[in-house]
Amino acid sequence: MFKPIFLSLLLSLSFFAEANEYKAGNITVHQAWTRGGAGTMAGYLKINNQGGADRLLSARSEVSEVVELHQHTNDNGIMRMRKIQSIDVPAKENIDLKPGGLHLMFMRYKLGIIKPLQDGERFAVTLEFEKAGPLQVEFKVDSKAQPTD
Repeated sequence: MFKPIFLSLLLSLSFFAEANEYKAGNITVHQAWTRGGAGTMAGYLKINNQGGADRLLSARSEVSEVVELHQHTNDNGIMRMRKIQSIDVPAKENIDLKPGGLHLMFMRYKLGIIKPLQDGERFAVTLEFEKAGPLQVEFKVDSKAQPTD
């Protein structure tokens, strides 16, 4: 009887260790991940806003020279990716940065990502919100990750 309870507790703790949440003001960010790589790489996360409207203005990280905000758009049946200036985070809403939609793009203009990242590695990204201010988030590299709803 002791073993099943212990195992259940251990599994719960490992789940919570992976479910990191980061908070600044009314903004909570969780499930930050990327597939990694040596060239450019896209970053995904979930934003929960419990307060008034805010906006994600920028991001920065030591793993790349530039981190841009991007959006996929459908241009007459052709998916295109474009840089955008900010991402609106409406009051009391959730925003998902996910494959095929809004995302962060980690780039280095000449040689790709500064340090190629492997599965399981983690790295810090600072997100800059208009009202909530800076928020440091840890991204996990996971080449097998799938977007979750």
